Amino acid sequence: MESYTSSVDLTKYDQLEREDFDSDSDESQSSGYDSCDSSECSSVKVKVNETKCRQPSSETMVFKSQESLCVSLDYILSMPELCDVVFLVGQNKTPVYGVKAILATRSRVFYQMILQKQKQVKASKKVKDDKFKGQLVLEVMNYDEDVFRRLISFIHCGKVKVDVLSVIGLFCAAVEYDMKDLKKACWDYFLRCLNNHKEVLLETVKNFNSHRGIKHILDKIYNCVTV
Repeated sequence: MESYTSSVDLTKYDQLEREDFDSDSDESQSSGYDSCDSSECSSVKVKVNETKCRQPSSETMVFKSQESLCVSLDYILSMPELCDVVFLVGQNKTPVYGVKAILATRSRVFYQMILQKQKQVKASKKVKDDKFKGQLVLEVMNYDEDVFRRLISFIHCGKVKVDVLSVIGLFCAAVEYDMKDLKKACWDYFLRCLNNHKEVLLETVKNFNSHRGIKHILDKIYNCVTV
């Protein structure tokens, strides 16, 4: 959603102006004006007052259009020719595209993966696959296409659709790739699903038994079941 915000609260700004002026007035009384005639001192102070009051208030506007940025980034992911990294996901090696610069700056784990793969490619003398010419190819075998694609979309666009079928996979991915904000969001959603969707969650857990984050999920599910 587009929004218009001002970086300066005008009411507070006016108050600051008055406070600054008051402090200046105190300093003027101890800087030599006390030695002059009282009528002269008052006239000098009035002039300083008038000069300060005539100064225009400075104001800035911050314009945000985050929604259009998200739409553009999401559109980039749908166009392989604009991406420079491709993940071959799951047993079928389904291609999921991304942008190296965004992935590396959003996740330290992806940064290390990309850096290591680039070094391997540079040292290798094998002929590159023409199918992904100019793109860095990484294999991700332990996630299905749907979960991993949602993760990549979140990293690029800052938003993701989470449901009862994907929440455990996204939580595990957030743990593995060190996405703390996504991890917290998935955990909160998972807790809300426990009361009404235990069976579905237990069925989904089977797909992620080898993942690091699954222990927390299992502990919470079984504790809830036994209560």
